[in-house]
Amino acid sequence: MKFGMGLQLVLVAAGGAVGATLRYLAGVLIPVGFGFPWATLAVNVIGCFSIGLIVGYFENELWYQNWGRYLIVIGILGGLTTFSAFSYEIIDLGNNDRWSLAASYALISILGSLVAAVLGYKLANQLVG
Repeated sequence: MKFGMGLQLVLVAAGGAVGATLRYLAGVLIPVGFGFPWATLAVNVIGCFSIGLIVGYFENELWYQNWGRYLIVIGILGGLTTFSAFSYEIIDLGNNDRWSLAASYALISILGSLVAAVLGYKLANQLVG
């Protein structure tokens, strides 16, 4: 039985709350050490590994297609780290023999995100002071 959009949203929201809480706890419990963001690195790597493992193992299971993807992958792992969704989208493009598009997406996403963050930061500094 495929759930409707309303229940899908509830599953994503519930999972997102769990994932965001786990990300927060990782930031509290994992020390920064040498000025390096170990917690962020940890949740990104764990999230990417988890999404690959879960999707690869369960993608053809009915429970996964009906509700598991929304709760676990989009909700929990999406709340833990959006880097996992980004990584899976690249894998998905590659699995469909679209490697040049996957590489373009990765490069544009990383560079675009960095440029956007710098521009947002500079704009905020101008607005404040």
